[in-house]
Amino acid sequence: MSEKNCTRVLDGDRERNARTSLYSCGPVFCLRSCYSIFYLAAVDIQGDTTKMALLKPLVVLIFLCLEIARPSSSELTYAPSKVGCPEHFGIRQGSHSIGTEERAYNQRRRTKVLPNAYHEYLKNLNTFVASHKDKSLVLPNYLTRILSSKNETELPRLSIAVGGGAYRGAIFAAGILNTLDGRNASSVQAGTGGLFQIADYITGLSGSAWLLVSWAESELTPLYDLVLGGTGKSSRRVGWFAQYSLFDPTASLSNKTFAEHLKKFLSGTKYWSRILDQVIQKGLAGFPTSLVDLWGRVLSFHFLSGLEKPSPEFFDGNFTQGLNESFSGFIEFPSFKNYSQPYPIITTLPLSRTNPGEFPSPSMSTQYEISPYEFGSYDPVLSSFISTKHLRTRMYSGKPMDSKRFPLSKYTPQSINAIIPNPFLGLGTDDYLQRTDEDLELVDGGFEVTPYAPLLVGPRRVEVIFAIDGTSDSENYANGSSVIRTAARVAQLPKAYKFPQVPLNVSTYAAEGLISRPTFFGCDEPVDVPLVIWIANSPPIDRSTAVTNTSTVQLSYPLNQTRAMMNQAIETSLRGFPSNDQIQRNIYRDPVWPICLSCAVADRARARLHQDRIGICQDCFTRYCWKPS
Repeated sequence: MSEKNCTRVLDGDRERNARTSLYSCGPVFCLRSCYSIFYLAAVDIQGDTTKMALLKPLVVLIFLCLEIARPSSSELTYAPSKVGCPEHFGIRQGSHSIGTEERAYNQRRRTKVLPNAYHEYLKNLNTFVASHKDKSLVLPNYLTRILSSKNETELPRLSIAVGGGAYRGAIFAAGILNTLDGRNASSVQAGTGGLFQIADYITGLSGSAWLLVSWAESELTPLYDLVLGGTGKSSRRVGWFAQYSLFDPTASLSNKTFAEHLKKFLSGTKYWSRILDQVIQKGLAGFPTSLVDLWGRVLSFHFLSGLEKPSPEFFDGNFTQGLNESFSGFIEFPSFKNYSQPYPIITTLPLSRTNPGEFPSPSMSTQYEISPYEFGSYDPVLSSFISTKHLRTRMYSGKPMDSKRFPLSKYTPQSINAIIPNPFLGLGTDDYLQRTDEDLELVDGGFEVTPYAPLLVGPRRVEVIFAIDGTSDSENYANGSSVIRTAARVAQLPKAYKFPQVPLNVSTYAAEGLISRPTFFGCDEPVDVPLVIWIANSPPIDRSTAVTNTSTVQLSYPLNQTRAMMNQAIETSLRGFPSNDQIQRNIYRDPVWPICLSCAVADRARARLHQDRIGICQDCFTRYCWKPS
């Protein structure tokens, strides 16, 4: 009998089970992988002379040979491993339900964590109302009842969708999420603190996936500490290494003297040779590699914790981040075991393997998602899932294949995209474009821009989506394109997903001022259609210098620029929709925006109770809702 092997991405049980990295697994679920090719060009132009450009690859090769020959002193590895398949292992059909593990996590979070989280959020909101200048402000009784309910079925079902945009998207989203974090005194004072703690799900792609994975891996370290480095009790954290370019991290080092130039050159060479060494481990283990593996290791070094000091240790390339770890390792986090984290989901899209280089439009391509428990798609052409832990297992018609069926020589990856065995080979309908592809070639979900799709899955019962749109559609600001793309895709799959009516022309967003303020979509639609709270990256209204509209291809950010971007994103999140009269009087925040936000969060729960909108909530919806003409 032929042996059936399952491939398991390592979860770090030989060193630690409580750390994980999406980047370490090789897939590009959270990466805009086309950037990887920039490094190849950077190598050629980085030196001061032609000789330097020719010398550097040679030195890299020398270091690499030495590294391969060096006996490893650690059991950490970047390569997956092969294990025996679990009993009854196979593909789950997901057309009418979510996975058992996800359902259990969500239910336990809603019963054990969310009632108290809503209580804290309501307390913050009441404190804000009590401190308001207008003493006539009163929260509607139904709003207080909903937010204080001990019955999880009465509580709202809020989730957060975080848009992409590489570093810009990650930094902008970090600022927005900071205003929702109930652990921040400033967010509590503003009346918005606690919204993150009550979310059921959080989704990301591209740059926002860098943020979400980094944040979860740090056990939800306060975002200022995570991004900029900690102070006080968190001083051991150095923050993201955004000051070092993703493709040329030594560019910020001094090279005024020959000694500094040589040190800079050798630091970069050693850094890249060690990264190459780690990726080669995967290839030697018999698994296909591509440039995205290098890209993943680079991102791990810039975004994941594990260092207590900044340079020069950064350039040693000996970091453990992402080695021997996997996305499925999320389930071993203390914050995951006690249900403190909103359930995280990252999205990804496929390329065609039968027609290399062809990228189907988002409306036609299968929308894949990966969570700590499962990888797959709810799109009706597939509607199937495999355990994330065994994602690289060769399957056919939903069952593991003989380990000898496909020779390793079949792997000749020419692409810069992530390549994994297609677990859904032979499954799906005839319209499933990867049905006959032996491998899936995946790019990040950035082409959809904002990851709404997982939150539109009916069995997840998401009622309200807080959408953070940090894209660069027009002058490096959002212009509504991400909302339009999702609406267009849902229109082609009306039986599978529901999305509120939105303007379908970007000119409407500008003409009606929807970009410069939070906008509610779907205010008067049925309960089973989610209400979307849309926050877009847009120019400041307080006459300050714009700093959040940076290019997607800017790959390094000095500390002062990162801090300025986060601060401006915080203002974007808190300003609401002040009137022209208020702006002329230098009042740049809507005084009741936090109340309006709470009204939106609870609105579908209100409808379930058959209560009418009244008082301040009715006023808020009159101002913030977009209504189709």
